[in-house]
Amino acid sequence: MQHQDREISDILMQRTSLPTDLENIRQKILSYALVKDCTIRIDSIRGHQTGPDAFSLSLDGLFEIQTKVLLKLKIDASGSGDLDATRRMLTLTRVEIRNDFEGILTKIAGMSGFAPGRELPLNEKGVGELRAALLDGEGVAAA
Repeated sequence: MQHQDREISDILMQRTSLPTDLENIRQKILSYALVKDCTIRIDSIRGHQTGPDAFSLSLDGLFEIQTKVLLKLKIDASGSGDLDATRRMLTLTRVEIRNDFEGILTKIAGMSGFAPGRELPLNEKGVGELRAALLDGEGVAAA
């Protein structure tokens, strides 16, 4: 069965708590003594419904850390996952670091838990926001 992915980045960034959630992650990273700066950029979030309470999501973005010892780590990544709205669980199905020519960053990501098969719990509000954005794009409440 052919599916049409819906681009939902703008909806989620403008009408949900996603910007605040990303900033909280950024601030946590900045709290580490060796970190000078951190950037998290979402380029695209898209998805489609796969069942009554099931969705497939894909994300592209950039994660960059500048350390105080002048080391800059830049991760150009994409990934995908399956959302089970009933269980409020996002299961990672693909994690790809596109600028990892030696495979080192991919191994680090896997060791830190960001690997296929990892289940990430979502709260009820987050599931509702994703469902609304994917189904009609209009029902997402303001953050």
